[in-house]
Amino acid sequence: MPDGPGQVWLRQAFADLHTAEGVRKFVGPSFFCQVIAKCQQAVEKAIKAIVADFQTGGVMGISHKHDYRHDVCDFADALIRIPRSGQNRELHGLVSALLNDYRRGEIRALDAMVPRRPNPGALSPLNTEYPYQDSTGRWMAPADQGSFDRERDVERFRKLALKVVPEASKILAAIARRPS
Repeated sequence: MPDGPGQVWLRQAFADLHTAEGVRKFVGPSFFCQVIAKCQQAVEKAIKAIVADFQTGGVMGISHKHDYRHDVCDFADALIRIPRSGQNRELHGLVSALLNDYRRGEIRALDAMVPRRPNPGALSPLNTEYPYQDSTGRWMAPADQGSFDRERDVERFRKLALKVVPEASKILAAIARRPS
C-alpha cells in the first residue's frame, strides 16, 4: 500500500532535519542561518504530516488552505484542540505532550525566522534567507557574523526540531493504530 500524505511529509521532515545536522558540522557563523532554516523546514513538515494524517485518518479536519505557507503556528494551535473522546485519548496525550505551551512558543519564535515582507515603513526583519535591516537600518545578510548565535539560535531551534520530528512519527503511528 502506498504511503499516505502524512508519511510523505514526514520523510521530507527527516530529510530536512538530517540536512540541518550535516550543515551544522560547518562550524562557521555564516552557516548558522542555513541550519536554522532547515530546522524550521523540518518542524514545518512534521507538523503538516500530523495535520495531513488527522484529516485522512478521520481524527479531525483542520483547514489546510495554507499548506504552502511556511509558518505553522496556526496548525500547532489547531492540533492541540483534538477532541478528548475515548478513541482519541492516546492521540490527545501525544499531541498535548509534544505541543505544550513551551514548544508552541518555540515554534512561534522559529516561525518568526521565515522571510516575510515588512509592514509599510518598517525595517526588513531578521530572517534566515533574505537581507534584513538591523535596528539602525543597516542592511545585513543572514550569513553575516552576528546575525545568529550558536547557543541562542542554532542550538535552541535544533533542539526543537530534534524533538518535534521524531514525536510526529509516533503520532502518525498512533493515528494508523486508531480504529476506523
